[in-house]
Amino acid sequence: LAIGFAPMLLMLLLGGYHYRRVALLTAQFGEWLRDKGSLGMLIYLIAFTFYLVMCGPSTPLELVGGFVYPLAWAILLNGAAKLCGSVLCFLIARRFGACARQLMSGGSTEAAAGGSLPPALAMIDSMLVTHEFRALVLFRFAVLPFSVKNYGLGAMPSVRLYSFAVTCALGDFPFTVAFAYAGRKSVCARARVSACVCVCVCVHVRAC
Repeated sequence: LAIGFAPMLLMLLLGGYHYRRVALLTAQFGEWLRDKGSLGMLIYLIAFTFYLVMCGPSTPLELVGGFVYPLAWAILLNGAAKLCGSVLCFLIARRFGACARQLMSGGSTEAAAGGSLPPALAMIDSMLVTHEFRALVLFRFAVLPFSVKNYGLGAMPSVRLYSFAVTCALGDFPFTVAFAYAGRKSVCARARVSACVCVCVCVHVRAC
């Protein structure tokens, strides 16, 4: 949880104390991406993906994509970046989750293999085993930071990559469309940038 909430707290402080500077830099970044054409789209996709791996909240960049690119392209780029970022987070957590479980269980090799988990994690793991798809969809809509959902599920040994990727694509799609549309429909560049910064302030209210 600390890993997931710390970047949002940092962005909250930056948005509050350096509002104008953040807004100006965001506008300049958007204009630069637009001028680069197809290369800008590729840069945006890669940057967004690794931004999510670094536990950044997705909503501000989704809005940026909405006002920089046409709606269809914004939905496609945002959706692809969120899916790629989520899968990368999942794979990283799956790779190092065994070590984390072993540390939490006092060095037990059985815990590292997923055979013995702390009670709270064991309860979640049991739910994921019996109702995998339903549980993953509900978890996707939970009011938790994006990074907590991705890294947290990657650390659970019972979650399959295929199921995780499918539920990510389905569960994130409504938010992807909504925020791309919001960015595209903003009246002017200043309003668009303001929306991005304001979301940084209230991003903890929803699952990013």
